[in-house]
Amino acid sequence: MNSLALFLVARRHWLALLAVVLLALSTLGLPRLAFKNDYRMFFSKDNPELIAFENLQAKFAASDNVLIVLSARTGDLFTTPRLAALETLTNRAWSLPAARRVDSPTNFQHSEAVGDDLAVEALVRHAGQLNDEGIVRTRHRMLNEPMLLHRLISPEGRTAGVVVSLALNEARRDEQVLEIAAAARTLANEIMVANPDLEVRLTGSAMLDTAFHEAAEADVRLLIPIMFTLALALSWWLLRSLAIALIIGSMIGMSIMAGLGLAGLLGISLSPSAMAAPNIIMTLAVADSIHLLVGWQNRLLAGDSAKLAMRQVMSTHLPFVAFTTLATVVSFLTMNFSEAPPFRDLGNITALGVMVAFALSFMLLPALAIALPARLAGRPRAFLPRGLDRLLAWIKRAPRRIAVVGVIGAILASQLLWLNSLDDEYVKYFDTELSFRQDTDWIEERLTGIYELEYELPANTQGGIFDPGYLAEVDAFAEWLRQQPEVTHVFSLTDILRKLNRNFHADDPAYFRIPETREQAAQFFLAYELALPNGMDVNDRVDISRSSLRLTAALRNVSSNQIRDLEARAQAWLHANAPQNLHVAGTGTSLLFANIGARNIIDMIEGEVLALIMVVLLLGAALRSIRLGLLAMVPTLLPAAVTFGIWGVAVGQVGLASSVVAAMTLGILADDTVHFLGHYRRARVALMNITAAVEHAFSEAGQALWITSLVLIAGFSVLAFSHFRINADLGLLTVVILVLGLLADFVLLPALLLTGEKK
Repeated sequence: MNSLALFLVARRHWLALLAVVLLALSTLGLPRLAFKNDYRMFFSKDNPELIAFENLQAKFAASDNVLIVLSARTGDLFTTPRLAALETLTNRAWSLPAARRVDSPTNFQHSEAVGDDLAVEALVRHAGQLNDEGIVRTRHRMLNEPMLLHRLISPEGRTAGVVVSLALNEARRDEQVLEIAAAARTLANEIMVANPDLEVRLTGSAMLDTAFHEAAEADVRLLIPIMFTLALALSWWLLRSLAIALIIGSMIGMSIMAGLGLAGLLGISLSPSAMAAPNIIMTLAVADSIHLLVGWQNRLLAGDSAKLAMRQVMSTHLPFVAFTTLATVVSFLTMNFSEAPPFRDLGNITALGVMVAFALSFMLLPALAIALPARLAGRPRAFLPRGLDRLLAWIKRAPRRIAVVGVIGAILASQLLWLNSLDDEYVKYFDTELSFRQDTDWIEERLTGIYELEYELPANTQGGIFDPGYLAEVDAFAEWLRQQPEVTHVFSLTDILRKLNRNFHADDPAYFRIPETREQAAQFFLAYELALPNGMDVNDRVDISRSSLRLTAALRNVSSNQIRDLEARAQAWLHANAPQNLHVAGTGTSLLFANIGARNIIDMIEGEVLALIMVVLLLGAALRSIRLGLLAMVPTLLPAAVTFGIWGVAVGQVGLASSVVAAMTLGILADDTVHFLGHYRRARVALMNITAAVEHAFSEAGQALWITSLVLIAGFSVLAFSHFRINADLGLLTVVILVLGLLADFVLLPALLLTGEKK
């Protein structure tokens, strides 16, 4: 270590130049960074549920859409101007980019008998010319049409929806959804300006994709500058040197740029979750720099020259910083066990940034620090050593009592983690300040939720969907779904065929039932298809061979547990009441998100076990003691367990973010522990007794560890204000874990060590 430290200081100028060159090369990847807006980014390509959903969309039609909802501020929509506004909105919605179909109460294809013929036409035409009689007729038709009610029109007639189905170009999907969202917002604003008595809101999958982009953009624009400023301000205040703070700032900036550049070179995409990486890299880069710079400042105060002080600090801290960096990298790399690719990307980008920060600490930092005039070097604030002395004196008075109460209390508190339930709601991934969340909540309250559960129901033979027996089974399932409390509407082919059967029997209500023969059903459906205008076909409901149909249940904005429970009940009903060919699993975006949290936790358990084994081995190697390595697990593992116990009482719900926190923080917690126990072990090797060794660890490591911990806590506290709830929960949980980890390292661990004085 002494030889390496001598080399690092003696060759600091060449090493700094090499670091700058390598940084410049790494930034070549920045232009290659791409941001993903697609909600499917949360699912692996081999995710069986995603494969099933994509197969359904390939067979029928993609379900990408924008839902534009218009509502009267007072009264209902059944006035001539308001129906005219709805008709205008419907007609103009066809001009949105990538629009392939528009469904609205005004262009709903209403069928009725005209003599012996079937007439099919838009429910409302030339709304501006409707008289009172026409308004009454329109109200009656809309509010008594099962295929519209609770889907595109509210029961009281105050709110209506216009669904714009999209045909997205997968090659440029990320850019296209932003264009669609911008055009839809422009259209909504123009309708509201022209009709001040109406309110227009937007939701749907395209708006969801746009919300991912906007949440990440808001975090980049707000959180990263705040965190950078906070890190500089804290460093300046705690170390009392603007020059030192600027060195730390340069370490931060270069680590982030290099980490993101390397991610670009490796083809890693950015997402709202991955955009938390700069904040995390920032806090960890500060930790490396402060460990070295605080030690360097103290050596200068002791009378060493700048070069000698840096050499001494390097030889002392290099092993600890190297091992803690390795432990941190290992813990972030185990996020590759995650089922959700954005968390893998977060782990990989952070691991790259942490490795860059470590390299810069020993290649660039010595040259920058030694070049500082002595008067600018500053000195750490003295309140921390005084506070640590008082804390140690308190621990020394009753170490056994503190150890017993601390361990038992932590174990009991950790048992509360079982109060947590695995649940999530992807609409609530977004802060209420974002327009997508506001609009979606508003629409769910007035019309419908955006969650859907979809089924492909095969008839097994070509043209088999017209078999009356098959249709009866499908209809029974649709009726069962309609009775479920989570369901607001069910869209089934059987609804169309019932209505057609009535139409072809002179609109006799007695014939509002499934056709009696296969031939009748096929003929009625063919006549209906031929009467439909261009763009309003039913190929999104039935496949080309007429051997299976698509049934869609619209849901309220319910939680993951409720969706999984509904699907389980649906499976039980199908197996008990339907033939073998209809024993099919549901699919859809809602079910994908409902299952990802559970799948992610199961996968992350493997990663966390591996991370635990690796960190134990690394700690044992760093401390050169299996006994100390095992003891180090107390402050490394208990904080996460206690945090989830507190979370169980305060929140009681863990979701996608929670599943990766334990693995992510394992290496960060190991940082403080290995520094503390490393100095403790050195003192023991120097034949100090346990009390003296603990005092030595407090004096040598305490100041730097508290400063780095304060900066880490501040950094993750900023992340807790993210507009993206997954990142906010990640930040908040990490803050609690880090606070408890600091207490474990400086209260529980010393108490355990001092208790061993007599044993």
